[in-house]
Amino acid sequence: MRLLGADVYCLQEVQADHFEQWFEPQLDQLGYSGTYKRKTREFMGQYGKMDGCATFWRRDKLAPVDGGLHAVEFNAIAVSKHAPPGQERKRLLNRLLKDNVAQVGIFALVGASAQPGTPPQHVCVANTHINANTEFSDVKLWQTQYLLVEVERIVHEWIASSAGAALGALGASAAQLPVILAGDFNSTPGSTPYALLSTGFVERDAVSEDDPVGIIASLPLEHHMMLRSAHTTLGAHGNATANRLDANLMPTAQMELPYSNFTGHFVGTLDYIWYTSDLLED
Repeated sequence: MRLLGADVYCLQEVQADHFEQWFEPQLDQLGYSGTYKRKTREFMGQYGKMDGCATFWRRDKLAPVDGGLHAVEFNAIAVSKHAPPGQERKRLLNRLLKDNVAQVGIFALVGASAQPGTPPQHVCVANTHINANTEFSDVKLWQTQYLLVEVERIVHEWIASSAGAALGALGASAAQLPVILAGDFNSTPGSTPYALLSTGFVERDAVSEDDPVGIIASLPLEHHMMLRSAHTTLGAHGNATANRLDANLMPTAQMELPYSNFTGHFVGTLDYIWYTSDLLED
């Protein structure tokens, strides 16, 4: 991390005590600020051993607006979306309550990142860790869908706010807010969550996931962002131009990295950096 010097780091599976005792103080010395969102259920005893998401940004490049980063709790969304009492609600929540979280924030570009003589520029950054259990593929898709819903909601609410409206009066294209969406999605290329992210919609009859309690049946299976995986832009060739040429010849999923996870029982790509390709340059 010291050598990379990235403007933003989106980390997952960070223990609370590791964030407080190591990541935050170490990265603070390098000029980064950060925030942490712990998972919503305690499975492993002590507070400090529970993991979560951590997002760091360079203070000389970015400044959070709108009161800082929003914490997204999929458990809370599940409870709010499945409010009617009864056995059906109980069955749905028993399947959906998995403790995964996300962070979503809007940042103003500052310092050298800002273009002189132009209205203030902004970017939305989201960081998530989607459920890992392979027996809950319906929950993976549900969490991915509602992450996209929350990102769009936060962006739209900020655009409608006084800050967004003021930028619009200055001539800024506030409605065209770039988005970077990074994390451990625990879904391989070719999966339904991947298709939803990369194409913006999924035909209902194309969904291959089991839906034992009717979770998927209620999903819109769409979003309105033109997302592209950064791996497919700079992956196989390390060259954006070459990969754009390849994109005309093969499906996006085939251009992903061969793996982002390499363990004794699994080798494959589960982690992605998505960005709005119509609003951010390669």
